[in-house]
Amino acid sequence: MNIIDLVVIIFLGLGLIIGWYHGSVRAAANVGAILLAMVIGLSFHGVMARGVLAQQKVIPQLIYYSESDEFLQDVETVRLQVDAITPESLDALLTEVKLPYPVESRLRTNLENKAFADDGLTMLGEYLSMTIAHMTVNIVCFMILFLVSLIILFLVVRALDVTLIFPVLRYGDGLVGAAAGLVASALLLFALEMLVPVGLSFVPFEELRTIVENAATSSLFYHSNFLLALMKGVIA
Repeated sequence: MNIIDLVVIIFLGLGLIIGWYHGSVRAAANVGAILLAMVIGLSFHGVMARGVLAQQKVIPQLIYYSESDEFLQDVETVRLQVDAITPESLDALLTEVKLPYPVESRLRTNLENKAFADDGLTMLGEYLSMTIAHMTVNIVCFMILFLVSLIILFLVVRALDVTLIFPVLRYGDGLVGAAAGLVASALLLFALEMLVPVGLSFVPFEELRTIVENAATSSLFYHSNFLLALMKGVIA
């Protein structure tokens, strides 16, 4: 167990306590609010990302600050022509450079589809930088929409609780509320851990990556993150 595991356990524990305090109906309503906010983020982040892409300033800035060359390590690899990369050489290369999840799979997809050929990009380093930039915009746009929607929905739930006074189960209201609170905390962790690959892409410290990879909870909330699995490596 490391610092990340400790933070996750505390976060889940707080969710359990808050759920117990609020009761089953309010806690279940919070879960519904989180799920709806996720749906809104997933449905409209692409629209927002395309708007960001149209600004023509954000992507170059992200490319400038990304540390793609740190991953590829040498100039020859950075300048490797995409057309010269075979499936076998790509497998060997990606095993060697150890990109953070899910950058590796998004880069592979973009290379196979030559996603940035229309932008005149021909080198591996360019593709990696562009993949990180596009993926980052997709994730950040999702997070903005998710958080804004979540705040509004939480306010609505609170208003309904005050005006209507949610009913209380006759038996086990606190236990059901605690379980719902735990689910709500877990869903929030899935959303928050979407920022991990962004951090690892722009601050590629080996010590930071080691902490993330060694965290027992990373296997669930990071590597098995269903929200990250839906984030593309290109703004479409």
